[in-house]
Amino acid sequence: MTSNNGRNNNGNDERGSGGKRSDSPAPSTWRVGVHTSIAGSLGHAAEHAHQIGGNSLQIFSSSPRMWRARNFPADELATFARFRTQFNLYPLVVHCNYLINMASPDPILRER
Repeated sequence: MTSNNGRNNNGNDERGSGGKRSDSPAPSTWRVGVHTSIAGSLGHAAEHAHQIGGNSLQIFSSSPRMWRARNFPADELATFARFRTQFNLYPLVVHCNYLINMASPDPILRER
């Protein structure tokens, strides 16, 4: 049984650290990331991360299986930036595509 002062009936502190508070950050300060799809728009990726409880996100900037980069319209980038600020989504990690192979014996592939 515990009283309001955090000690059990034996007078021992139940916080588990000999009466000292943990130095670990409170759960509210933890960053929980999620890898979201940018299919549809960058804004949808940010909204989805927020809806499922993430406060950080990772995206591919284009298809992970193609060399061609995706160009984003300015309004889509602005919406994405606004949602990241509104939902406190940081950091943003942009995942490179799967084709990159810095250890390839083919110099042309390494250069790409």
